[in-house]
Amino acid sequence: MSLSPLVGVPSLVLFAMLWASMVVVGVLRARNRRWVWLSALRRSLLGIVLFAALLGPVVQVEREDMATNTEILLVVDRTGSMAAEDVEGGPRLDAVSRDIMALLEATPGSRYSIVTWDGSARTELPLTTDTSAVASFAELLHQEISEFSAGSSLNRPLDDVLDILESSHELRPGNARYLIVISDGEATDPSDAEVSSTWQEVAPLVDGGAIWGFGTPEGGPMQTYQVGVGPTGEYIEDPDSPGQNAISRIDQHALQQLADYTQLPLTINPSEQQVAELGSQILDGAESVATRSRNNWSYNYVIWPLGIAAAVLIGWECISFAGTAATWRRRHAV
Repeated sequence: MSLSPLVGVPSLVLFAMLWASMVVVGVLRARNRRWVWLSALRRSLLGIVLFAALLGPVVQVEREDMATNTEILLVVDRTGSMAAEDVEGGPRLDAVSRDIMALLEATPGSRYSIVTWDGSARTELPLTTDTSAVASFAELLHQEISEFSAGSSLNRPLDDVLDILESSHELRPGNARYLIVISDGEATDPSDAEVSSTWQEVAPLVDGGAIWGFGTPEGGPMQTYQVGVGPTGEYIEDPDSPGQNAISRIDQHALQQLADYTQLPLTINPSEQQVAELGSQILDGAESVATRSRNNWSYNYVIWPLGIAAAVLIGWECISFAGTAATWRRRHAV
C-alpha cells in the first residue's frame, strides 16, 4: 500500500492544525469535566481518520489491457472550406468530429496517429493507444485561422503520410495499417490543384481504410475563424463577387481520383452505420493478424474502511450531542 494525497501538503498541515485547535478549544470550554477527555479522544480519533483519508491510501493492482496490432492513420483537412455549413445544417468539421468519435468507439485497442493540413501539413498525434488524446482532438477540431489561409490541396499532406507509413512498415512489419483521408476535395491552390499520382505509392503500404468526403454539390457558406474568438459569425466573402458569401462545394471528382490512386473506397458524408461497418472491417483484419496484451499497473483508493470508521465516530458524536442537549433542556426547563 502507498499514499496518493487527495490534497496538497499545505492543505494537510492546515487541516491538522485546525482540527487540533478545535479539540483543544473543546477541552478548555467544556463545562462537564467528567466526560471531557472522552469527547476529546472521540474527536481526535475522528480527526485522525479524516486525515488518513486525505492522505489517499492506495493499493497497486495489476491490470491487463488488450491492444491490437492495428494502426489507423487519420489525415484531416482543416482548411477553411471544411467549415462550410452544408452537412446536416452545420459545418463539415462537426460531422468529421462525430465520425472520428464513432470510429474510436468501433475500434477498441487500435493505435491512432493523426495528420492535419491547412496551409501546411503537421503531425498532430504520433502513434498512440491513448484514446483520450484522440477524443480530445476530435472534440477540439476546428478550421484554420482565416487570416492565415493559404488555399487547399489534397497533395499537401502526402509527404507526411508516406513518411509515417513507410516508417511503420519498416519498424512494425507485422502490424496492419489503415488510412482514412478526410476532406471535401476542394482545391483552391492553383499551383497544386491536380491530385498527384504519387498517392499511388500509398496503396501497397496500407491494408485498408477509406476516403471520407464531406460536403454537398450545392455547397454552403463558411464562417471566418479567429484566435481567441473561434467562429466569428461573419462569413468568408467571395473574391469574385464582392458583398456575396463564398460558397464551398465538394469536389467528388478529385476525391474519386484520390480513392483510385490509393485503392481505397470513397464514402460521401459517412453515416454512423458506415463508420461502424468500417470499424468492424478493421477489427476483423486485426483479429486475423494478431492481438497483443501488455501488463500495466493501476492504483485503487482504499478509503472505505476509513469511511466506516468516520461514520461510527460521527454517529457517536451525534448521540453525545443529543444527550448533552437533552440535559441542558432539563436544567433550563421552567
